[in-house]
Amino acid sequence: MQTAVQKKPSNGITSDLVLVPGVLEIGRAGQNHICLDSPSISHYHAKIVTYFHESYLIDLSSEEGTFLNGKRVIKHSLKPGDIIQLGEYSFKVRSPSEWYFTDPARPATDRASR
Repeated sequence: MQTAVQKKPSNGITSDLVLVPGVLEIGRAGQNHICLDSPSISHYHAKIVTYFHESYLIDLSSEEGTFLNGKRVIKHSLKPGDIIQLGEYSFKVRSPSEWYFTDPARPATDRASR
């Protein structure tokens, strides 16, 4: 699975989360695709399911809850620009094309070749 999460300082700055086809599991357990080390995060907190052009954020009965744009959700569709909040972590949802063409870590020659 191709997942791009840009790690940033935990000072309120949002990390980027790129939606790609498949299932992305998020939680404190090491088996998750994104492992968040915090007592406010359940071992298996939430997952994002993406197929075709649709993505869904699904809370996995977490104790602290899963929030989308400031509202607690159990299951909700996602779109670029949405903010997912899990405990003290937040992620801004981005489309794969937006990340690919704007990621400063990717060499410009690589970006231009697509």
